[in-house]
Amino acid sequence: MLVTLTAFLILCKLGFWQLERASEKQTLLDKNSKDQVISIEQFEQISLQDLNLQDLSLQGQHLRGIDGKKITLKGDLNNQEIWLIDNKVFNGQVGYSVLVPFTLTDLEAKPTILLDLGWWPGMRSRDILPDITLPKTISATGLIKASNFEQFTLNKIVETASDTGNAWPKRIQTAESALQFYSQLHSAKSVHLPIIIYAESNTIDEHQQLYKPVVMPPEKHVAYAVQWFLIAFASLVIFIFASRIPTKKGNNHES
Repeated sequence: MLVTLTAFLILCKLGFWQLERASEKQTLLDKNSKDQVISIEQFEQISLQDLNLQDLSLQGQHLRGIDGKKITLKGDLNNQEIWLIDNKVFNGQVGYSVLVPFTLTDLEAKPTILLDLGWWPGMRSRDILPDITLPKTISATGLIKASNFEQFTLNKIVETASDTGNAWPKRIQTAESALQFYSQLHSAKSVHLPIIIYAESNTIDEHQQLYKPVVMPPEKHVAYAVQWFLIAFASLVIFIFASRIPTKKGNNHES
């Protein structure tokens, strides 16, 4: 009975957790469906006001007011520092998402953020990183991501291009590695905000943007919740039937 009760409670908890995740995903979808566009003035007011520039977690909490919103920004790309996020697949081909520091020249403080320019194909050999040519100045429209960058990965080692001997580009597994790198570079003349803007597809030539704010739809979470609840119910049914089966004792006959 104790084992059955414990399993039942755990399974029910998993079901309710999936329902909570479904609610969170639906809220995010509703937020994005409104296609909220933030102006450059609003962005400057929220992103640069009262920030503790030495604390990445505090920055993330402060910047949630612009998370998931759409914006158009103009600035300069730092072509000398290109980050390649590994294991990105498009149309069956493995490649990288290209992440570049983007200095916002329209703002007085000229802060730098990270701009995701979409998918680039990889080379035949992993020892060779793609040669990426980018313009100096661009105007980009995209979605702002200012929180929840944590992502499980087996390897957080940053790899550099080995074919040329240069330190850049760097191959990483998650965008969090790049954010952590720039969180240590604040100075009086340089402000690095822990923000990524995922530029729309074709911002650079015909490179596609693979980022999706919601990967698993809420309907799938609800389906998983139903499965957990059904398994919990089944465990009770099995216990009830098993408890009603009389215990058979063998009869011993003396000769």
